[in-house]
Amino acid sequence: MGAGDGDMVPVARYVDERFGAALLLSVGQVDDVPPFEWTSEVYAFRRLLDGGWQESDSSGGSGWLRPSRTVPADMPPDGWQGAADHASADEGWPLRVLAGFVGGRIAAVRLNAAPSHVTDVQSPCRAFVVAWPRPVGASLEFLDTAGAVVARHRCKSEQ
Repeated sequence: MGAGDGDMVPVARYVDERFGAALLLSVGQVDDVPPFEWTSEVYAFRRLLDGGWQESDSSGGSGWLRPSRTVPADMPPDGWQGAADHASADEGWPLRVLAGFVGGRIAAVRLNAAPSHVTDVQSPCRAFVVAWPRPVGASLEFLDTAGAVVARHRCKSEQ
């Protein structure tokens, strides 16, 4: 059984000691007229003292940058592209969530935002999502299967 028109499907997740995030994609028609449009939605979570999760009061969504869930043919193997940058405004735990997709050579994304955390790229559509506390800046390192850095990105601080 597949997802129907407009159903949100999870394609990437992020989990560390304090925060979590999920990236979902859907495809649908605007006003029931082709072409199909891809959209994304990101959800942020924080870990509770009892080990459970609390969902953020806000989620973010936008159009997905690609017309499908597949990696574009012209995507460099060590390339990446950001697709959604969402800032939650929950009182006491504001988060920033960044989602995107990577080329075939990239096996993991390291988020350097005290503490550092590595998340494997497990999505068949090469999507990733990371989350860290605002307004702190962060950097991303894109790693190959041997753990070597093949690309870097500096996320600016909001201060």
